[in-house]
Amino acid sequence: ERLLSEANIDLVLFNFLGGPPNTVLKLDNTVAQRIDDYADLPGGVPILGLEGDPLVGAIKACSMIGDPHYVSFGGVPFDNHEPGWNTLYETAKLKIEVHHLLVIGEMSVADAVRINYEYDGKRLYYEFKDGAVPLIDSTLTFPDPAVRITIGTLQWRKMWPYSIYLSTYEVSGCGGLCCDGDFTQVRQNVTETEDLLCDTAMSIKDAEALCYKSRDTDFF
Repeated sequence: ERLLSEANIDLVLFNFLGGPPNTVLKLDNTVAQRIDDYADLPGGVPILGLEGDPLVGAIKACSMIGDPHYVSFGGVPFDNHEPGWNTLYETAKLKIEVHHLLVIGEMSVADAVRINYEYDGKRLYYEFKDGAVPLIDSTLTFPDPAVRITIGTLQWRKMWPYSIYLSTYEVSGCGGLCCDGDFTQVRQNVTETEDLLCDTAMSIKDAEALCYKSRDTDFF
């Protein structure tokens, strides 16, 4: 009889009685367990209440990696090489942006992430660059809107390109590159511009030798 939303309840055992008139369906030893990580929730499937109404929307994920390659909440892959600050996800209270830096020709990498958030009348600001990531599991979680963002990075040529994995069920009416309904954003066809970083004519033996030679340098 206690609410699952109460923070001190982690596990509930219950029996359920119900069904059409004059019939009874009994489930014994059914377990309901709190799940805190969006990654453990079913993606693309609405979570329904007892009356069949959605409790929350389906969990959606958006990702950004590389130079940069994106996958929207709707599962659409695309590229974006617009230099400067680009909006990844935006609602009335939360705005997540990535900064694109041109590195080779028209190819860019995301070299910084910044987040503006309004909660309980207070403005919070986060900025990650030069290899900095959130302290706990490289992840930030926001309650309203319910958004989780994981920020990764890896040093490359004296830079720290960033990757992002963002999950939420609050995708209706959002703005930014992750949101399929925002047609103001620049979406380009997926390209394999990583080839610009490699000498494809190099043999495996020569490539291994070059890698070994550069092991103690920033290039490595």
